[in-house]
Amino acid sequence: PDAGTQHGFNNDTTPRYDAAAAQQSWDRTVAFFKANLA
Repeated sequence: PDAGTQHGFNNDTTPRYDAAAAQQSWDRTVAFFKANLA
């Protein structure tokens, strides 16, 4: 996620949840795994 995203942005049970940041983080994580673990 980008700067300014709150801690816990990926926890959908809190008011800090940020769906866009969570999706971006997941996409980046999967891309990293594909590039480095394939």
